[in-house]
Amino acid sequence: MFDLAKMVELRRRVEMSAWDQVTLKPAEFVEMVDELERLSGAKPELHFSGWRQPKPSIFDEIRAELEKANQHHRAEFASLHEAYAVLLEEVEEVWEITKMKEANRDLAHLRHELIQVAAMAVKAIGSIGSWKR
Repeated sequence: MFDLAKMVELRRRVEMSAWDQVTLKPAEFVEMVDELERLSGAKPELHFSGWRQPKPSIFDEIRAELEKANQHHRAEFASLHEAYAVLLEEVEEVWEITKMKEANRDLAHLRHELIQVAAMAVKAIGSIGSWKR
């Protein structure tokens, strides 16, 4: 039976997810599209204005940054001292941006530096087991 109220609500959630107002797991999104198709008896039209490809998650960006760093350097830090030095260098780059006047800050560059801080923190955490006691 055609349930218009449910179909409208599902469509609203699909549109909101496209505008990043709601975060949906890919499986939830597919499930909603399938339900829209089942309820309407036809494939839903999802090409409304403002539709865009989903952005990679922050965690995907951190993972990519870590993989990039590991192509140029060892996959693990040799010591806590090395991990601290690398993290300090990355945090100092964030500090340099922080000290700028707000109007002069490049937020895309700040974001990139923060992703690097997170990637190096993940690398340090992953290195702990290899450090000698």
